[in-house]
Parts: sequence; structure tokens; C-alpha cells
Amino acid sequence: MNKQDLTPVLLPFGSTIYQSSNGQPITTDTSDFVQTILNNEKNDPKKILELGTGNGIISLMLSHYKSNWEIAAFDILENLIDLANKNAVEISQNINFFVDDIKNPQNIIDENYDLIIGNPPYFQLGKTRISPIYERAVSRNEILCNMDDVLNLVKNKLAENGKSYLIYPKSRLEEFQEKMQYYKFKILNLTILKNTKKSFFIAEFINAKI
Repeated sequence: MNKQDLTPVLLPFGSTIYQSSNGQPITTDTSDFVQTILNNEKNDPKKILELGTGNGIISLMLSHYKSNWEIAAFDILENLIDLANKNAVEISQNINFFVDDIKNPQNIIDENYDLIIGNPPYFQLGKTRISPIYERAVSRNEILCNMDDVLNLVKNKLAENGKSYLIYPKSRLEEFQEKMQYYKFKILNLTILKNTKKSFFIAEFINAKI
């Protein structure tokens, strides 16, 4: 990825990383998502998995604040994983970034992550305009994976006592709650975020006790 294809992003703690100019622009939802996780996770978990990491910003921010967390993060787009690795070097963070497909994971070997987190594609196909820029389109729209794919991976890879954090538009809250019952998850907390255009929710949830 050439430098002219990158846009600098100033992180809250003063470091700068880069995002693809073709990607979904980073918003305050990212820092709100990170802060929610940090506020709720007072007891340090050992192993974290982030799905759909993009340029790695969420994992990089968590790693800065929680240097003792063991973080792995993946994305289906190889160019974004290359960028995430360069960003990790840029701010001296040690994260295992790798390419994988959430629908058919080949490189996620562990099945006992203490936390699985993600900022998945927000919009169902047919619900909003799809960007002609492929990288931006797949980050916003459920082209390569949908909510079921995300929850299925969480179900298969989360430790027995582990937790997950996901962020979605508030317009999908009812759908999300129905799927929580189907996959036998229990919501612990819902945090509602509001920006100038849309509302989002961050769900903290665990495997339900049968």
C-alpha cells in the first residue's frame, strides 16, 4: 500500500497510525468501543481475539492500555493486515495480525479466548447504498459475512467463562436480541452510543448457563 493511499489517524494517547484512504473512515465509535471494554474489564483477561480488524486500530489501542493482554486479530483483506502490521511497528505494539475468513477460519486454532471483540459490517444487503469502493463496501455492508457468521465464530471460539463485545446500529437491536436467544448467549450490558447521524449499541455478552 503506497503512502499516497494512506491517511494518518491520531490516537488518543498521541501516537499516529494510518488507515487506507479507500477504507471506512474511523469515527468516535472506535474510541467509545475501546473505552467501554477497558471500563468493564477490570480483571485482566489473557487472550483476546478481534474479528475484522481492518487497520488494527482497536487492537492497537487496547494493547497500548493493556500491555499484558495477548491479542490476536484477523481480517479477510490481506492489504489491511499488511497495514495493521505496519501500524503495530509504527507504535511499537506486539499483536498477532493475520489473514482469515470468519465463515471458514483456517488460522484461528485456539478455542478458548477470554474476550472476542469486533466492529463487524453494520448493514444488511439491500438496506443501504453500497460504496463502489470494494474495501469500504465490505467494511460497511454484509457482503462477505453477516451477523450469524459473527455469532457463530464467537460461539465456537469463546472460552467457557469468556465474554464478547460487538457494536451494531441500534436499528438492529431487536434482531440482535433474537439471535442472542438462538445462539444461547446472555447479554450483560448494552451501551447506547449516539453520533450526529445514527445510534449504535455495544453489547457485552457471555454464553448462557444452561
